[in-house]
Amino acid sequence: MQTNSRRLALLPAFLLGLAAQASEQTVEGVPTCPSSPNCVSSNPLTDDDHHVLPFRIEGSPTANMDKLRQALLTEAGVSIVEDTGTVIRALATSKLFHFVDDLVFQLDPEKRVIQVRSASRVGYWDMGVNRKRIETLRQKMAQSSLAKP
Repeated sequence: MQTNSRRLALLPAFLLGLAAQASEQTVEGVPTCPSSPNCVSSNPLTDDDHHVLPFRIEGSPTANMDKLRQALLTEAGVSIVEDTGTVIRALATSKLFHFVDDLVFQLDPEKRVIQVRSASRVGYWDMGVNRKRIETLRQKMAQSSLAKP
């Protein structure tokens, strides 16, 4: 009985998340974010509250995607579900409640960046988890480039 009660309690948050996702726009790179504060994106159409800078490419684009893959594999609960060489899609599952976040990284070699997006699948607010994840990955990639001559 408690399990059903918990599921029903999460239903409004889930429905809010679905309704918010309908407003996403993709013009170039990764999608924008819905209005709820549970997503960050480097898409240029993303509003200031949800915007993060893309990862800058230094050196070879392929080497940067390799660094990103390695950084993702060091993150707890993250699994890569698609990797085309220019687009990486991953899932991040939280340890405590097993919430799933969708991660998208798209290489844009002309602009010398990797566009980024991290978004919660359910709920309204993520307590800054998605922004923190992107900034942690940015730091890991920067440290990786410093560690190699």
